[in-house]
Amino acid sequence: MQIFLYIQVKPQEAIGFGNPYASWVQEELTEVVLLDADNHSEDLVIGQALKMLAEAESIVLLIDSLPGASPGKASRLIESVFRNSAKCKLIHLAGENELLKKMLKLSRSHYQQNLKTEDLKKEIRELVVSDQ
Repeated sequence: MQIFLYIQVKPQEAIGFGNPYASWVQEELTEVVLLDADNHSEDLVIGQALKMLAEAESIVLLIDSLPGASPGKASRLIESVFRNSAKCKLIHLAGENELLKKMLKLSRSHYQQNLKTEDLKKEIRELVVSDQ
């Protein structure tokens, strides 16, 4: 199972509903499972996502953040990806968030930041296709 995990790390009022990449993934990467969460997600959502991450063969993690926002409950998901770094094909941080940058640097995980949408899609497409 290939997982595309989209996490929003923002103040509650700035959380958008849905994943801006969902329709693209569903159209072009039909074998990929989409997971969405945010730093305010319910424990049940986090728990289900953790189970799926443990079973995943490969993971793409996109974190959409705003400055100063705490990862909150989403930190459990991010840490799970770090622990399964061999499965992680891509980590992308959209936005500026010093705490998330520190977490990423401490994890020693390779990550990219603020790629243009088309460049990010191209990279994800190549990684997913190479995994098949």
